[in-house]
Amino acid sequence: MLINIALVLQRFQLELADPAYELELKSTLTIKPWNFRMKVRRRPGKVLTVGIPGGVSSSVAKKHEEQHGHAQSVQAQDESSNAPLSIFFGGNTGTCEALAEDLKTKLADHGLSASIGSLDTLTEHTPDRPVVIITSSYEGLPPDNAKKFVAWLEDVSNKNTSALNGVKYAVYGVGNSDWASTFHRIPKLVHELMKKAGAAEVVDIGLSDVKADLFGPWEDW
Repeated sequence: MLINIALVLQRFQLELADPAYELELKSTLTIKPWNFRMKVRRRPGKVLTVGIPGGVSSSVAKKHEEQHGHAQSVQAQDESSNAPLSIFFGGNTGTCEALAEDLKTKLADHGLSASIGSLDTLTEHTPDRPVVIITSSYEGLPPDNAKKFVAWLEDVSNKNTSALNGVKYAVYGVGNSDWASTFHRIPKLVHELMKKAGAAEVVDIGLSDVKADLFGPWEDW
C-alpha cells in the first residue's frame, strides 16, 4: 500500500475537491471517509500514461522529462514567449475536465499558460486567444455544463457566418461507441459550427472512445 501511495504522489498532485470538507466516517465492512473526493493533477514533466498498459514506455517518459527540464530553462530565459490560451470542457462525469487539467499541465511543461472553464462560460464571451474545446455527448445531447454554449453556437452560426472571425480553435471529443447512433455527435457538431461561424481550426478534431482507449488518441492528439 505504501508503495502504491508513493507511486501516486510521484506522478500526481492531489488536492481536496471541496476545500471545506470535514471528515465524516462511514462504517460498512470497513471504516472509510464518507463523500471524500480529491482532484488529481499530473505533476509537471510526468507523462500521463507511463506505467499503464498501452501507455508510453519508461524510456519515452524519461525523454519527456528531460525535454520538460529544457522547457523550464527556456521559459526562465524568455517569459515573453508565453502564448496564453483558454481550455473549455463539457462533461457530466469529470473525464473531460480531467483532460483539460492534463492539457493545462502539458502546456506548462512547454512554458505556455492556460485558463480552464466549463463550456457554458464561453457563451457570448469568446476570448481573444486560441480556444481548446474538450467535450462529450450524452445520447446525442450536450453535457449539462455545455447546453447553453451549444444552443448559442447553433444560433450564432445560423445568423452570422463571420461572428467568430479571428478565433482560433481546436476540438477534442470523448464518447462511447456503445451508443453508435450518437457517437461523438456533440464534439463533431461543435467543430462544424465553430468553422461555420468563421473560426479557424488550428488542428484536426481529435476523438477518443472510452470503450476502447481513452488515453492513446489523447496523447497522440
